[in-house]
Amino acid sequence: MTILLKNCNIIDVKNKTILKNYFILIENNIISEVSNDVKLVEKNFGNYEKVYDLNNNYLIPGIINMHQHYLYKKTFGSMNKQLKLPIPILAIRAMRNAISELREGITTARIVGSLYNIDLSLKYLFERNVFVGPTLFISGQALGITGSHVKFLTQCGDGERDFRKLTRERVQYVDWVKVFATHEPLPAPIFARPEMSLDELKVVTEEAHNAGKRVAAHAKGEIPLKNVIEAGVDTIEHGIHLTKNLAIEMARKNISLIPTLTAVTEWQDPAYNRGADEVKLHQLDIKPSQRSFKNAVEAGVRIGMGLDSLGNLSKEVLLMKEISNFSNLDILEICTLNGARILGVDKSIGSIEKGKIADIVVLNKNPEQDLSNIKNINFIIKKGKVYTPDQINLLIRHEDSEYNTYFEDLFDIDKKNKTILCD
Repeated sequence: MTILLKNCNIIDVKNKTILKNYFILIENNIISEVSNDVKLVEKNFGNYEKVYDLNNNYLIPGIINMHQHYLYKKTFGSMNKQLKLPIPILAIRAMRNAISELREGITTARIVGSLYNIDLSLKYLFERNVFVGPTLFISGQALGITGSHVKFLTQCGDGERDFRKLTRERVQYVDWVKVFATHEPLPAPIFARPEMSLDELKVVTEEAHNAGKRVAAHAKGEIPLKNVIEAGVDTIEHGIHLTKNLAIEMARKNISLIPTLTAVTEWQDPAYNRGADEVKLHQLDIKPSQRSFKNAVEAGVRIGMGLDSLGNLSKEVLLMKEISNFSNLDILEICTLNGARILGVDKSIGSIEKGKIADIVVLNKNPEQDLSNIKNINFIIKKGKVYTPDQINLLIRHEDSEYNTYFEDLFDIDKKNKTILCD
C-alpha cells in the first residue's frame, strides 16, 4: 500500500519546529519521504493507491505511554478486589483499555505490571494484526517481596537467589522487568520505606541487563530511590521525594524518570472510590511528586510520559508544562521521541522522519499553541493504516492456519510462567 498525505503541518519534535505545507509518502507502513518538493509529488502522482488531503492539519508522532496497567485502568474501588475478578473479565477489560488508548493517539505503550500473561497475549494479538491496538512493551508480573504493599499484583521473592531465578525466568519473554522497591503510602513523615534490598535490586538489574532487557523500578522515598539508582535500573516510576542530589545522580547514570503526575492527582477524584484512607494518604504525594519532577527536570534527567492506571493525557501534559519551563514542543518530545529513546527504539518510532514506522496522529488544531489540542484528533495512522478514532474498535482478523501457528509460543510460555500471587 502506497499512501500520500498532502498539505501537512508536521510537528518536528527532534528539531523543535513546524514543517508547513509538507507531504508524507508511506510505503509498506514505512515513511519513505517527508518533503515540500511539489515536483516530487507530481512526478509520482499516478503511483499512489490512496491520497489524503489533510488541509493543513497538524501531525505529531504517535504518543508513547511509558507506564500503564490495562488490567485496572480507570477502575472503580479497591484495586485488590479488582484483580480478584475472573480472568476472562480481566482480559476483556485489558483489551478494551488498550484499544481505547489507541483512540487517544497512544500508538505505543509499556505495560509495567500485569497478571496471567494477559499483557503477553495482547502483544501477540496486536503484533499479528488480529486486533488493532498499540505496539506493546511488556514486563509481565511485577516482582516484589513477601509482604509487598502490592501483593495483589506481584510475584514475591526473598533474597538474591529468589530474585535471580525469577528474573532469569522473565527475561525469556518480557521486554522489561518491573520491580517494586518501595512500601507505601505511609503517613508523614515516613511516606515510604524500602521493600527490596539493594542487593536484591542489583541481582535483578544484573540478570536483566545480561539478557539485553531493561528494568523499571517503582520507587518513592529518599532511601528506596537511592537504592534503585545505585542498583542501576533504567527507569524510575513516580520518583516521589526525589532530591536534587539524587536527580543529579540519575542524570549522571542515564536513568530516566516516568513521573505519572496525574496518576497522583486523579487519585483524589471520588468517582474512583478508592476509600477515604487511601485518598488521604495519596494526597500527601501531590506536592512532593511535583517538586520531584521539577528537581529531575533541572538536573537534566530524561523524562518520559506515563499515565499509570488513573492518569489523564491532556491533564498530564498541561501539568508538566505548568511545573517546568518546558515549551509545548518540549512536552511533545517527551510524549513521543523521549519515550522511544527510553525504550531503545528511537530509530524506528518517535518522530516523523524518513525510514521510520508510520505511527502518526493527525490533529485539527495546533498543539504548539495549546497542548490541550492533542485531544482534537482527526485521524490516527498506525503502521501506515489510516483510521478515524471511531473506526478503532474490535476489528478482527478471522482465524486461518497461519493465525493459529502464532500461538504455539504462547502455550509454551504459559506452562513455564504461571501467575503466583504473594501471600
